[in-house]
Amino acid sequence: MKEMVNSSILVRIAILVAIFAFLAAMCSFGHCAIISSAETSLVAMLPKAIIIALVFVFVKLITSSLKLLNKKRGKETVGFGLINIIRYGLWAVFVVMSLSIIFGDIGALLTSLGLIGFGVTFALQKPILNFVGWFHIHTHKTFSVGDRIKIKELSGDVIDIKMMHTVIRSLLAGTDQHSGKLVSVPNELFLVEPVENYTMDNNFIKSDIKMSITYESDWRRAKDIFEDIVTNVTKKNIHSFKENLNKKISIIESSIEKMSGRLLKSKSKEREEKIKEHIGKLEREKEDIEDTFDEIPARFKPMIFVDTADSAIVLSSIFVAPFDSVRSVKTEINSAFLDAIRRERGIEIAYPHLKILTKSRPGMSDHDLSKFLGISEISPDSIREEDTKKPPKGGI
Repeated sequence: MKEMVNSSILVRIAILVAIFAFLAAMCSFGHCAIISSAETSLVAMLPKAIIIALVFVFVKLITSSLKLLNKKRGKETVGFGLINIIRYGLWAVFVVMSLSIIFGDIGALLTSLGLIGFGVTFALQKPILNFVGWFHIHTHKTFSVGDRIKIKELSGDVIDIKMMHTVIRSLLAGTDQHSGKLVSVPNELFLVEPVENYTMDNNFIKSDIKMSITYESDWRRAKDIFEDIVTNVTKKNIHSFKENLNKKISIIESSIEKMSGRLLKSKSKEREEKIKEHIGKLEREKEDIEDTFDEIPARFKPMIFVDTADSAIVLSSIFVAPFDSVRSVKTEINSAFLDAIRRERGIEIAYPHLKILTKSRPGMSDHDLSKFLGISEISPDSIREEDTKKPPKGGI
């Protein structure tokens, strides 16, 4: 490594010596046209160079301060991208100002830059829209890495948010199971399409399940069985929900402790006020989470509904479950309900089928019905497929 550095220095020295030798050869006896013209140009450019240097130092001081602030906050903060944008913007302003100082005609320069900017904007409209979408996601906190979202027909978990696109681990249609595919979604879609975020507040979502039983079934008994099963299955999720709340409280308490330490070390009154305000906000957030514990029983209690359809009584329930185990919860409820009604004589699952009634009305006897159908007697064996297709004697 040291030999490479030495050789690089030697190459640079050799180039400088060659340039000076060339200038010396071009000059004769103290008169050098090149040096004279260079001196004239340098004298004319000196005031402009001084102004440009002062502007450069000013911009450098500001961008260095922003960079230092950025390091203190860390890359995980939302301000990381915003601070970089401000830095790049300041350097862009410096370039424009330098060009205007050198060329003098700032109006023509701005016109040229405007035309160039229009052409660049038209050519790069998609990347620009993607960048705006990325900025929108960070500033409005539409979603973050780890959230489960849905946009258009795509559902999945966000695993990365890049400047041009967002990477989503997709789910199989109608399930909560990963398909094994990674989908890159252009960020511009998040500006124009509605986004459903299932896990913005917590990892638990509401879902529903339906069961259909026949009209001949004891629907009250079926409703009680269904409600007991859903309650027992979803009761298991209360413990994990409480664990999530306790983790949030621990994180908030740790943050309050750190902020309190900074408050003791602070020497500025203005900074003390900001730290106190932040601590107060964290304490209110902690109180809200603690109040949630009282709402847990009511929140996790499933709601049961009874609806009527053309050929079935529909029992439905709305329950709360982790977003990544909704399907397994439904499977457990379905299995338990089928096992329960198998032991019950008065409950049957509804399904499409054909049923022949042997009496059309209370006053009609089997003899009248057999005469109407054109057969000798009513019995399961006497009604054959060909008999049901024959029209009754004498017409209808």
